[in-house]
Amino acid sequence: MSKPKPLSTEVAKIYEKSNKGVVIFSFGSIANTDLLPEHIRMAYLEAFSDFPEYEFIWKYHLRENDTSLFARYKNVHPVEWLEQNSLLAHRKTKAFMTHGGLNSLIESSFNGIPLIVTPLFGDQNYNTYIVKQKEIGVYINFKEISVTVIKVALKEVLYSDRYYQNAQKLKKRLHLYPYNAREKFVKYLVQQ
Repeated sequence: MSKPKPLSTEVAKIYEKSNKGVVIFSFGSIANTDLLPEHIRMAYLEAFSDFPEYEFIWKYHLRENDTSLFARYKNVHPVEWLEQNSLLAHRKTKAFMTHGGLNSLIESSFNGIPLIVTPLFGDQNYNTYIVKQKEIGVYINFKEISVTVIKVALKEVLYSDRYYQNAQKLKKRLHLYPYNAREKFVKYLVQQ
């Protein structure tokens, strides 16, 4: 995993103005959230607007007609690219809304950030099971996305210490007992 890099000027300003913290929202590099149906994009924007004490950084490819849409939501900031690990390592990051890809799970775990997971395909359902089993985040079914469902998930993760505490415990274990795959592989080969 790469070491955190300095934040861009644009993103650093978002962090500076946040009152209670920042929530990162990204479905990775394959699933473009700008292609989500309009009612789903609006559900996220409306839900985010009910948390004005938080800033939301949304990995989103802006199109011309989207600029005026996002202008109405002062605490939501669309960005083309996220230096994801650097944002997750920032002390003001309070939650990560993700599709549950393995990279997202690993980076959030090593940084102790609770998750709101909406799996889309592949290993993401299994990864979501791990999130729920470890109680480091909550699950949103893609077919049930609505303003209410998103708000409930955000309230649960942001206002309950349980997920944060569990994410911090996992982070501590990962840093205390790092797993070196190469050493394990060599040890296994030598034993044969």
